[in-house]
Amino acid sequence: MLAENLKFLREKNNYYQKDIAKKLNRKTNSTISDWENGKYTPSLVEELAAIYHVGIDELLKEDLREKYQSPSDQLIEIYESLDTDKQAQLLHYAQDLKE
Repeated sequence: MLAENLKFLREKNNYYQKDIAKKLNRKTNSTISDWENGKYTPSLVEELAAIYHVGIDELLKEDLREKYQSPSDQLIEIYESLDTDKQAQLLHYAQDLKE
């Protein structure tokens, strides 16, 4: 959960990995990448929570995408996860709802 939350929050806040590395006084962004890919657990959880303005428990235990993702972003994520036929069905259904 932590790795996914770190990546989601970074992207949501329009940060690059190098931006977070700089805020944490890291020389490279490879550490940030490792955290976001779940290779290592950061020891700087408190600092990361402060950067993203979330609680430590939220960062560690909750799926923050569900909590903070906008409905339109959720819809895009669902659409992109579907195969071509189901994407067409979803578009058709949405057009029917619109009318």
